[in-house]
This record gives sequence, C-alpha cells and structure tokens, in this order.
Amino acid sequence: MIKMNDEVFKIEGETLVKYTGDAEEVVIPSGIKKVGAEAFAQNKIVKKVDLNEVAELDYRAFYCCFNLESVIASSVVVVCEDAFRACHSLCTITFGKLERVGDRAFFGCMYLTEITGTQNLVDIGVEGFHGTKFTHIDISPDAVRIGGGAFSCSDIISFTVPSGIKTLESCVFSGCEKLKRVTLPDGLERIENGAFFGCQMIKYIELPSALTHIGRDAFERCRIADICNNSVLEIKAGSGKHQNIALYAVHVYSPREGKPTREIIDDYVFCVDERNDTPYLLEYLGNEKDLILPKDFHGKSYKIFKFAFAESDITSVDFGSGVEAIENLAFYNCENLSSVKLGGVKVIDRLAFKLCKSITSVELNDIEIIGVGAFLGTGMKYVVVGKSVREIRRCAFDYCRDFSRIYYYGTPDELKNVKMSGGWGEFIIRITRYYSEKEPTDTEYGYWHYVDGKVTEWTL
Repeated sequence: MIKMNDEVFKIEGETLVKYTGDAEEVVIPSGIKKVGAEAFAQNKIVKKVDLNEVAELDYRAFYCCFNLESVIASSVVVVCEDAFRACHSLCTITFGKLERVGDRAFFGCMYLTEITGTQNLVDIGVEGFHGTKFTHIDISPDAVRIGGGAFSCSDIISFTVPSGIKTLESCVFSGCEKLKRVTLPDGLERIENGAFFGCQMIKYIELPSALTHIGRDAFERCRIADICNNSVLEIKAGSGKHQNIALYAVHVYSPREGKPTREIIDDYVFCVDERNDTPYLLEYLGNEKDLILPKDFHGKSYKIFKFAFAESDITSVDFGSGVEAIENLAFYNCENLSSVKLGGVKVIDRLAFKLCKSITSVELNDIEIIGVGAFLGTGMKYVVVGKSVREIRRCAFDYCRDFSRIYYYGTPDELKNVKMSGGWGEFIIRITRYYSEKEPTDTEYGYWHYVDGKVTEWTL
C-alpha cells in the first residue's frame, strides 16, 4: 500500500474525522488513534485499508463501503456500532488486539470469510457478526457477553462458548445452517428464545449442570439426535417439552439415571435408540470423500439419521449390507456425490438425496419404499428398482431434468401392485422397462438386461 498525502485526511487531535481521497489503497497516518464516526462511510472507491496505529473505529466508520475488500487492523481494540455494516465486498480482516465488537459492527458483510487476531475478544454486541461467511472464530475464554443474534445467519461451523457466559442471548446462533458442534460451559444457566433456531446440523449436545431455562423456539427446526443431560431439566427422547430440544432425539443420557450409547467407530458416530434398540449413524467426523460405511453396528443393521451427511463434499458412498433405512435429508445437497451403492437399503425417506446433482443413476435392488422427493433435483437419468419395492411416493424424481427410465426387476403385473402416490402411476408405467435375461418376444412392453455390467435395453 502507498501512504496517501495527508491533505486527504481531516484530522482533529488523534482522530481521523474524514477521508476525502480517491485512492483504492489507503494507509492511515501514524499518530492517529481513532477513526471517527462515518469517516469513510459510503466511500465507493477504497478497496484496501491499513489502519496502522488506530485503536478505535467509531460509529459507522466504514459503513456501506461497498468495494472495501480487506483491512489490516492490528492495533484496533474497539470496533463500534455499525462500523463495517453493509461492507458487502469485505473478505478479510486482520486484528491483533481486538477486545470489543459493537452492535451490528459486521452486519451484512456477506463475503467476510476470514477474520483473525480475535483471541482477546471479550464483548460481542447484538448481531455483531450477523450474516458473515467465516466458519471459525477464536474469542477470549474470559468473554463476558455474546449479544443476541451475534452469529445469526452466519457460516460458523463450530463454537465453544466461554466459561464466563451465563446466558446465551436470543437468536445468537439462529439460522446457522452449517453449525455442527457447540460446546456449552458448565456455568451456563439460560438459553434464550431462538438461540439455536434452524441449526439443523447439530446432532449432539451436552446440557450443563447449571442450566435451568430453555426459551421459546430455542431449538425449533433442529434435529438433535443425542443429548447428554447434566441439568435438572426433565428431558426425554421424542418429547416436545422444553421447546422441542429432544423432539427428534433417539437417546437422552443423564449421568444420574442412564448410560451413554454414543460411540465413534472409524470416525462414524453412532447412537442407539433405547426405546426400540435401533442403532443410528448420526454423522461422519472424518475427511475422506469416498466412503465405505460400516457393515453393521455390533452385529445389527442401522439407520442413517436426518442430515447425517448433508451438504458435505463426499464423492461416493458404499452402504454395504448394514444400512436398512436412510432418513429425511440425510444426504441433502451433497453436490459432489456421484456414486451411490445402496446395498441392502430398504427405505429411502423424504428428500434424502435432494439436490445431489452429480448422481445420475442408482440401483435399488432391495428397496421397499422410495420416499417423497427422495431424489428431487438430482442429476438422475435412470434408476434400477428391485421386485421388493412396495411404494413409490410422490415427487420421488421431480425436477430431475434428464430422468427418463425406471428399470424394474419385476413384471408388468407385479408393478401394478406397487403403491404410487401423487399422480405418478401413469408416468412411471410409461417409462418403466422390465427385466428379461433372455431376449423377449413380447412387444407390448419394453425390456432390459445387463451387458458387461451395464444396463441395456432389448431392441425388438
């Protein structure tokens, strides 16, 4: 960066009151300790700023600087209200001494993917980082406040709440659709309204012993499968009590009353529903992209839990013979998933593979139920379906632009016994071809077989 002529800086004492230059790269002059209110507000030119010795950014200091991309803020201690609000192009900011972030300081910084040097941060204002795109942030273990909506609608993936926090404010993580792991401190007493609203990726949570209150909608639209309950709150799997925290849970463990069933096998997290002794695969903690799922869980077949692999970057999955069912949205929006070997899967539930655009075909040899929208919006061209199928529910292959064939192992009469909902029956019958190992003589229907392992239609 090139230091600008001091004439473009209006300075009063140690405060930069206004910047009037037209440079894309700016270095704040030495000796300036504060950037005043709206000093750069609505500047449409500046792209990079080095704040040099500045320790405080006042109200709306860089408000609506739409082209601002990066900031070096090594000496900044305080970022006041709305300081970077609506800086839509801001991608990176580097701190070193930051302690306080004011209300809405980074609200709407929709491309802020990298923020560093925040390890001394002790006070975050209301909606301080709302709508940002960084996935991780380090703050001080001595932090005293995290304001309501501080990380709402952000891309944060994991977070450890500092030990001094007694209350999680309203909507602090609401809309964080990528949040997978959150660690709550032992001394946390209250989780306020909407704190985790819509955090559908969280599968496991430990409730601290001091917790006495869970506010309205705190866990609405969450899919928490496994809960370790150290609190005095009465929480049971499947119950809507305490704002639905355990509505989708298959197991709730209290150290005083029960035993944990959570177990990690080769980076796959399992849990057992003690009500019916059904094992579930909750999530995958590893980094591999080509997966071969465990053949069983201690000799038992198991189910894939809701959102278990959703929005991951896996490229292939071999289910083997151990998986009996795939629950709602389990592989939602896995855009790179192209190879799926479903083995002995009997049930594919609602929207299980929605928006897996790289899947072009699957073989459902043991399938019994294909759920509502199971392959909605995929790249599916055809599907092989076994005689075991009993039901194909509505919209199973909707919005699959190239979908044109169902290759069925059974006969036309057997297909008539398959339940088809949502007006799909006529369409399915029209695109279905029936298996025949030998060249058929029947010309009323179309037939198929395998040639060198590939699905091939008989030409009559």
